[in-house]
Amino acid sequence: MRSVVIPLLFAVAGIFIAWILVGLQASPFNLNAFVAMVLTTVALLASPELAFYLLGASITFFDPRFSFGGINLWLHHWIILAGLILVLIKTVRSHQKIRLGLIDLCLGILLLTFAIPIINSPDRGLSLKWTLYFVMLITAYFLFRLEVSKPRLLRRVLVFLVLCGAANALIGVFLTGTGGRTAALVLNKPNALGNFLALLVPLLLSLLLSEGVGPRIKVCAGVSGIIIGIGLLSTFSRSAWLGAFTGCLALGFFRRRAGYFFGLILLAGILYLLPPVQERLVDDLSDSGVVFRRAKIEMAWDMFIKNPLFGEGPGSFQAHARQADYWGIKAHTGLENLYMRILAEGGILQAAAFLFLFIALTRQGIIAAGRLEPGFVKAGLIGSVAGCWVIIGSGIGEDPFIFPMINWLIGFFLAIIVISPRCSDADDEADRHPQPPPRGGGEERQRDAGIKPGCGGRNTSPGLTPPPARRKPPGRG
Repeated sequence: MRSVVIPLLFAVAGIFIAWILVGLQASPFNLNAFVAMVLTTVALLASPELAFYLLGASITFFDPRFSFGGINLWLHHWIILAGLILVLIKTVRSHQKIRLGLIDLCLGILLLTFAIPIINSPDRGLSLKWTLYFVMLITAYFLFRLEVSKPRLLRRVLVFLVLCGAANALIGVFLTGTGGRTAALVLNKPNALGNFLALLVPLLLSLLLSEGVGPRIKVCAGVSGIIIGIGLLSTFSRSAWLGAFTGCLALGFFRRRAGYFFGLILLAGILYLLPPVQERLVDDLSDSGVVFRRAKIEMAWDMFIKNPLFGEGPGSFQAHARQADYWGIKAHTGLENLYMRILAEGGILQAAAFLFLFIALTRQGIIAAGRLEPGFVKAGLIGSVAGCWVIIGSGIGEDPFIFPMINWLIGFFLAIIVISPRCSDADDEADRHPQPPPRGGGEERQRDAGIKPGCGGRNTSPGLTPPPARRKPPGRG
C-alpha cells in the first residue's frame, strides 16, 4: 500500500507544479510566486514543521498570488498544501493511524454541503473556487493535527503566530489602507487585518490570564496584546470589534469569574467613549457601505427563499450580483455576512452543519479543558475555542470562515481542540527532564531486582521459583 500511495502523492504534486509552471511562463510577476514556491518546498523537504513558520512569515511579509485552473491562490496556500503532502507521506511511512472524530465528521458534512449545491449553481467555476477556499481550511486543520504532537512544538507555533499578529498590527500602524484606515503588507484591507487580529485576541488573553503559563510567555502575550489591540482599533473594522468582543465573552465562560466580565464590560465602555470609535459605531451606520450591505442581505434572502434546503451553491451570490441592477451590489459583489451566505448558498443543510460543528467544538473543548492540568496546553485550548467563537460575532459583517487569507487560522484552532487532550504539559516536562532509574539501596535495590523486601533475599517475583533452602547437616551428638 505504501509503495503505491507515496509515488501517487509525488505524481500529484509534480503535475500540480508543472501546471503552475506552464501558467506562469507569460507573467513575470507570477514568476516571483513560482520562485517562492520552489524555495518554500525545499525548506519543507528539510523539515515539514517549518510550514507553520513559513506560513506566518508569508501572511505577514510576502504572499504572492498565483493561478490554478483560473482560481486565485496565494503562497500561504501552497505552503499548506505542500506541507500536508509531506506530512501525509511521513505518516504513511511510519504506519501511523489517522483516527477520525466528531469534528472531522462535522467538517466532512460541511464539505458535502458545499459540493452538493454546485448542481444548482449559476457559475460552477465560482462554486469550485469558493469550495476550494473551504478545503484550504480543512487542509490547514489536518496539517496542524498530524504534525503537532508535542507541547513544545505547540508552544513554539502559537507564540510565533502571536508574534506574527503583533508584526502585522505594528506594520499596520505605519500604513494606510482604504479610507485612511489601518492595513498591513499582505492583509492590505482593513477588514481582513482586523478580523485576523480579532481571532488572536482570545488566545492572547487566555495565555495572559491562565495559570501554569511561563512568565516569559505571559510577557510576550502582554506586549503583543497591547500592539494587537492598538492595531485592531486602528482598522476601524466593526465586524472585527464585534468578533473580538464575542470571543472574549466566550473566554469568560471558561474562567467563570465575575471580575473578568466586569473588567471586559468596563473596557468596552471606555473604548466606546472614544470619539473615533463612537463615530464609527453610531454615526457611520448610514454610510454607503452599510446601505450596500443591507441591499445584499435582501438579495441573499430572496435566493434562500428560492432554494431553502440546498441553496444555490457556493459563489452563487457573486454570480448573481454581477448581473444585478443595483450599482452597489454590482460594484461590490462579495456578500459580507456569514449567516446570509450560508442560507443563500448552502441552505438549511449547511446552516445545520455549521451549527453542529460549533456545538461539537465547544463541547469537546469544555471536556478537554476539564481534564487538562493548568498550563500552556490548556491555555492554548481555551484560547482556540474562544477564537472560533470570534466567527460568530465577525460573521455579522464579514465571512472569515471561507475568507482565503485568514480561514487557515480557524483550521489551526480546530486542530488544537482535537490534539490537546493527548498533548499535555506533563508529557513535555517528562521529555525535557527524564527521571533516572532508581539507584537506592536496601529495599529499593531489592525491588529493582524483583526481590520482595523483608523476605531474606529470596526472589518472589511471579513466575520464578525460589531456590530451595539449604538444610543444615545433622550435628554430631
